[in-house]
Amino acid sequence: RQAQEGALQPVLARPKFSNMHGIMQGFFAKLEEEPAGYDVHRQECEPAREGEQADLPPMGLSGPGPGDRTGGPTRNDFPTVPLGFSFRRPLRLGPRAQFHVRLTSQASAEKESAHDAASAEGTLDGPSAALEEPMYAVAVYFPLLAVIIPRWLHIFGNGCEGKRHVYLLSGYGEPVNREHEEDANSTEFLAKAMAVFLSRTYSYCTPILLNSGSGLFKHESNMIFIHKTLRPMMNKQRRDIVEQYGEDWPAHFHVTFALGDGPHARMAQLTSGLREYRPDLLHMWQLKTFWHYRHLRFGDVDIEPFVHKDSTPSEPVRDMPADIQALVGEMALYKREFEQSVTTGDSELSSFWLRKTGKPVLSVLMVRTAGGAVKFYRGINLEVSMPTGSLCSERNAIGNALSSETHLARRNFEMIGVLSLPDIRSYVNVPEARESRGDNPIAPCGSCMEWLRKIAGATPDFRIINFTDLSLEHAFVRSVAAFGHV
Repeated sequence: RQAQEGALQPVLARPKFSNMHGIMQGFFAKLEEEPAGYDVHRQECEPAREGEQADLPPMGLSGPGPGDRTGGPTRNDFPTVPLGFSFRRPLRLGPRAQFHVRLTSQASAEKESAHDAASAEGTLDGPSAALEEPMYAVAVYFPLLAVIIPRWLHIFGNGCEGKRHVYLLSGYGEPVNREHEEDANSTEFLAKAMAVFLSRTYSYCTPILLNSGSGLFKHESNMIFIHKTLRPMMNKQRRDIVEQYGEDWPAHFHVTFALGDGPHARMAQLTSGLREYRPDLLHMWQLKTFWHYRHLRFGDVDIEPFVHKDSTPSEPVRDMPADIQALVGEMALYKREFEQSVTTGDSELSSFWLRKTGKPVLSVLMVRTAGGAVKFYRGINLEVSMPTGSLCSERNAIGNALSSETHLARRNFEMIGVLSLPDIRSYVNVPEARESRGDNPIAPCGSCMEWLRKIAGATPDFRIINFTDLSLEHAFVRSVAAFGHV
């Protein structure tokens, strides 16, 4: 910032929302006009607490690009990560009034904050000389990207041989102040500057820019943008992966949703519209660590797998009611007996009954008779390559129950547990594959859900039990209605 003595006083500044478009447009023009006029600025990134360092990205993240080489160990053995750009010549910007500012000393910062508040409330007497002073940019920082990108690459990108795409979504909303330009709060050029940063620092990541235009604060506008622009592009990439990998495409397609802050309408529609892709979540829960303390911390990012952020979260089975624990116990017994059977080599399941996909799904149905006795009935999916099609494990279990107890009514059905196992051929060829998660939690298909809805019509408390993994230690307990329309 230009001080009265003519010297530049270092400060941290961020554009006010109503000045975002013009300021970031100037930054982006600088990056385009002088590609050699700036250097990548790096900074240490700290763990959130003692003992968390083992979870930090290693030196040199996975990938072929030189941008991932973030330097050797520092005095604290914290990795350094790309933070932004340092300009070789200061870039003159607009007046101080267009920015929120933090000075280096806390007392000065508090004074500036009070000045900001007075300016926003219109309580300043006449124009302030300080607010009219010009600002000069010597660097531009992206602290959220600086933490999220290495975290993402370390957790989801290690060993990944495919492409890594980063979608940068921008837009603008109708300003409350009619004196402001319609697109004054647009984040379009902020996204473009971020794309330059990613291309320069992580050359193996491809940024994709999508600008929704106006309507950022409106649900309908965001819904149209997501379903007519964002999803079609993601679907195109998914089709390309299917074309390349065939039925193994799910192992090569993964979506991560990074949440920081933003309009409720945008966040709600993204959360809803991307659900089909089962995205894992990187949530930047602490947004201003760098602003207040000049620090970067990997602990500011929460990692939430898709299976854990369901509207009904998983719970430890040991804390569940006795009837659910009994069903899980029966499922554990069924799983052990199934594994013993297929590993002997005498079963035709892999060679005939499951030869289409090789993926067994086990179901256990709990019924309570009129006399109060609890009984369990088992089912397994059968996928014979014939025009008659396949039989899912849920419907198989229901059929087994009714064929054994023809007097059963729908009100006798209490719950059904469903467990996906690894490829059946791995039990013989690759035994360690049994430690994988399978496709859990696995939801009933459309046909099974129709059957279960009919049962729930007479027994609204009927529950579906799914599992997070093969340990059966955590489970989801949901009603049929919680699945919506499958």
